[in-house]
Amino acid sequence: MAAPRIPGDWYNVGNDTPIEYRCGYCDVTVGTRAAYYVQQAPHVFRIRICPNCNRPTFFEVDAQTPGIAFGESVGNLPEQLAPIRK
Repeated sequence: MAAPRIPGDWYNVGNDTPIEYRCGYCDVTVGTRAAYYVQQAPHVFRIRICPNCNRPTFFEVDAQTPGIAFGESVGNLPEQLAPIRK
């Protein structure tokens, strides 16, 4: 089950190079420029704000936290099996 949207606005969010990623909270592929970032050569560390659920995702080089769930959603599961898949 996807996390509910966080109400409100983030403060002091900057604009960064737009990227597309799959949010680990709501499992939606989004694109955003909204970010907090730190540059420590040769790396840039970013926190992106999902425009769908308004939750933060941390990017360290190519690693994303939280990551995305392994596999794909399975449709038409019996209700008693749905919690196992999540």
